[in-house]
Amino acid sequence: MIDLTKLSSHYIVRELGKADVDKVLEICQGNPQFYEYTEAEPTREQILADMKLTPPGISQSAKYYLGFFDGSELAAVMDLVDGYPEPDFAYIGFFMMNPRLQGRQIGSGIVDEAAAYLQAIGKKAIRLAIDQGNPQSSHFWEKNGFEVIFEADVNGWTKLVAQRHLPERIIAACGNDCSVCPRYTAHPYEKTEEELHHTAELWMKIGYRDHVVTNQEISCTGCRPENWCRYRVAGCCVDRGIQTCAECSEFPCQNMAECFTVTQSFAPKCREVCTDEEYEQLRKAFFEKEKNLNNIRKYM
Repeated sequence: MIDLTKLSSHYIVRELGKADVDKVLEICQGNPQFYEYTEAEPTREQILADMKLTPPGISQSAKYYLGFFDGSELAAVMDLVDGYPEPDFAYIGFFMMNPRLQGRQIGSGIVDEAAAYLQAIGKKAIRLAIDQGNPQSSHFWEKNGFEVIFEADVNGWTKLVAQRHLPERIIAACGNDCSVCPRYTAHPYEKTEEELHHTAELWMKIGYRDHVVTNQEISCTGCRPENWCRYRVAGCCVDRGIQTCAECSEFPCQNMAECFTVTQSFAPKCREVCTDEEYEQLRKAFFEKEKNLNNIRKYM
């Protein structure tokens, strides 16, 4: 079951019904390009039918025809299906932004927050269908991490079925994302000898080490209390019987506040000396630890 309150931190999310049809219709009529590439029409009858339409074999209880509201203004509409086409998938049957809010990355933000929540509850992927030939839809979904995996014919219209993979994340006690860390070698994240040597060189380049260490030393299989840590985060969590700092009643304590500050102080140096690809990997692995912990707290 999907908790609507956790789909967005910026908007009030609720299911839409008959009383909301005029607001939905206004948004649909404000996006005429969408209807040039689909059999659907922006009518009250179509909207009412869509509110109840489910994929084959999916019950109405798994269907969420949602509105994202800023006060009384409807910012976006999302048709979300839980457990389709597989139990650990989610399906977006329809998504449309209020035209007044387009071009400001708001739609991408809504999709990203929804994806983060779905990932947190164990979904492995989000799937949807793009109308072939629609340049606006294709650009939007590609920009938001969706890749076309096959084509399907629906009533004579070609649909591009696209998917966004939601990889499992391994969040360390301090908030680091081990699953994208270049040092992390626990199964199934093994690294080649060449990759580990590159990481050892990278650690010297950014100032984490004063020389290129061995592959064995740079390799890591996860934080343990006995491992050296300036902030002793893993040990503190073990002492308190918790997995991460997000579960602590004192979060963020002074120790973690210092940890966040010191970590961010390395970002300018990394941006200066790293390639774009290297910096992006470091950003995801280390520079979003506070954000990762806050997300865990949000979904607890």
